[in-house]
Amino acid sequence: MVEALDLDTIANKLAGLCTQRQEDVAAYFHTVSPTVLAGTEASSRCHFLCREGNGALRVNGLARLLGRKVVDYALPRSEIAAAADELAATGSAAGFVKLTKKAQGLFTHISQSGEGGELLLYLLAEAYLGIPQVISKMHLKTNPQVHYHGVDGVHASLDADTGILALWWGESKLYSRLNSAIGSCLHSIAPFLCADPEEGAAAERDLDLLQAYADLSDPQLIEAFKCYLNPDDPAFNKLQYRGICLIGFNLETYPDPIGEEPLSYAADVEALMGTWRDAMQGSIQRRKLDQVRLEVFFVPLPSVADLRTAFLGTLGIDQ
Repeated sequence: MVEALDLDTIANKLAGLCTQRQEDVAAYFHTVSPTVLAGTEASSRCHFLCREGNGALRVNGLARLLGRKVVDYALPRSEIAAAADELAATGSAAGFVKLTKKAQGLFTHISQSGEGGELLLYLLAEAYLGIPQVISKMHLKTNPQVHYHGVDGVHASLDADTGILALWWGESKLYSRLNSAIGSCLHSIAPFLCADPEEGAAAERDLDLLQAYADLSDPQLIEAFKCYLNPDDPAFNKLQYRGICLIGFNLETYPDPIGEEPLSYAADVEALMGTWRDAMQGSIQRRKLDQVRLEVFFVPLPSVADLRTAFLGTLGIDQ
């Protein structure tokens, strides 16, 4: 049972695990305020790339930002803390250099890899939703050139008022076409969201990984967290599955925001965003996910392929 820590403490400790902040991405995205998709429990955000001073969209800048986040995303907090201790004790950053090389080596060399999108989902989920990643699945890969199985990311939050622990299954899709990205994303994540927490085959492997490798730093927090994953513990009845979807796609004519803060877009772009939301809403309802809490990030790009190539380049992988 959850006894060692009260619910407020668990909620605060979980939220405190977030290492990514909105300030980290503010220079790269113009963000449109969240919109609830009618007839669903889903909320969507649109993130448009900013332009550099010379007018170029910040595709390469975003790729470099993602490249700087590989250690945070791919490696356990314990290893990062050990490197920080080494720096404090010796003044040497050698430990962080080792971690960077280790993290970079976990990414595949496949040209169509979606791992850059998975990292972007992690970054946006922590920065904009305040929901921390609770396991670094990249670190558990046995073959760096093979993608890991299951969802792209696992995040968690706790509502201290209700006692509900939400496991947020994350799925990222970067496709040239919006509808393809939406369809593929929901197809991949639906088995995790619809499953019985005790019997869901799709989620079973990731739940086993969480039991063994939950990356929460604090032993008491880990024990409290594991109570929610144990079917024989009363806390299990407060476990809820939710989803985070990142939909990356090509947008041929890329818009610029107008006006002062809060930024807005021209009427035709606002209408275009409406079609994106309608497409997501319809797909959610067709898959009978309308009663599931979802957070959706729309990330239009001038070229999904260019972002993939630029990200691999930051890892020293030539395509």
